[in-house]
Amino acid sequence: MAKAGASLSTIPRAEVGPHAPPRSPISEVSAAELLRHKMAMRDREKEMKRDASKVEQEQLRTRLREEELRRLKQERSRNDDAVKARERELEQNREKLQQMREKREQEARREQDMARQEAQRASERQKFRDEQFGRPRPSLQQRVRNLQDNAAPRASVSSSHSMSDLETAWRRFVESPPDLIRLSDIPFPSMVALSLSRHPQEGKKKLFRDLAKRWHPDKFMQRFGAKIHPEERDAVEQHVKAMFQTIQAKFQ
Repeated sequence: MAKAGASLSTIPRAEVGPHAPPRSPISEVSAAELLRHKMAMRDREKEMKRDASKVEQEQLRTRLREEELRRLKQERSRNDDAVKARERELEQNREKLQQMREKREQEARREQDMARQEAQRASERQKFRDEQFGRPRPSLQQRVRNLQDNAAPRASVSSSHSMSDLETAWRRFVESPPDLIRLSDIPFPSMVALSLSRHPQEGKKKLFRDLAKRWHPDKFMQRFGAKIHPEERDAVEQHVKAMFQTIQAKFQ
C-alpha cells in the first residue's frame, strides 16, 4: 500500500494556464466524447420528455374520445328509447283509429240495415193498403187537395153559424177531443163567420188575440200534435197555418 501511495504521489499534476503543457490527443478525444455523450444524454432526456408529453396528450385525447363515445352512446340510447316510445304511441293511435273506423262502419251498417228494414216495412204497409183499398195510396198533395175539397161544404155549412156557436164547438173539441184527431174533427171558423162578427174596437183586439193564440201553428201542434192522425198530420198543419194567416190578414 505504501508503494502504491508513493507511486501515485509521484505522478506529476497537470499544469493549468498558458504555460501548461499541451494535452495528449487521447485525452482530448476522451473529453470530446464525454461532451458529446452528455449532449446526447440531454437531447435524449428532452426527446423522452417530448415523448412523455405526447403520450400524456394522446392519453388525454383518448380519454376525451372515450367520454365522447360514452356520451354519444347515452344520447343514442335516449334517442332509441324516444323512438321506441314514439313508435308505441303511433301504434296505439293506429289501433284507436282502427277501432273508431270499425265502430263507424258498424254504425253505418246498422243504419243501412235499419233503413232497409224501414223501407221494407213501408213497402209492406203500402202493399197492405193497396190490398185493402184496391187502389194505390194518393200522394200527400193529392190528399191535402181532397181534404180541402171535402172541407169546402163544411165551411159553407158553418158559415151560417155565429161566433158563439163556433166558440161552443171549440170548447167541446178542447174538453173532449177524439183519440185520433182528423182534419174533419177540428172546428175551423169560416170566413163568413169572421166577416159577420161585430165587435167594438177593443173587443175586436181581444178576439184577434184569442184566435191568433188558438190557431198559431206551433201552439196548436204543441197542444194537439200528439193526438193527430199520422196520415193527416201534414194536412192539419197546412190548414192551421192557412187559418192563422187568414186571421192575421182579416184583423190587421
